[in-house]
Amino acid sequence: MPQSLSKIYVHLIFSTKNRERVIPRHLHPELHAYMGGILRDLGCTAVEINTEPDHAHLMFVLSRTEPLSVIVGQMKTGSSGWLQKQLPELQNFHWQNGYGAFS
Repeated sequence: MPQSLSKIYVHLIFSTKNRERVIPRHLHPELHAYMGGILRDLGCTAVEINTEPDHAHLMFVLSRTEPLSVIVGQMKTGSSGWLQKQLPELQNFHWQNGYGAFS
């Protein structure tokens, strides 16, 4: 086959540090859009993004060229930085180490 093709759907879940319920509902739409942009920049296609006050769920088509660990790292770093800039009470926001990813 002269080209590489791939279409792997991934359900990614990760939590806030210590499962603290700190993500305000009014930020969810903007946070979802920001996360979708991170995925797009990494060559992934977002299918569905949902957050709760203490965790996030993302369904996306995995990039053919980026490893999952890189995508997760970029997602967590980028979105935590974005959240830290939104409200003073989120300036110390962090995601918990680890994640669940299922295909």
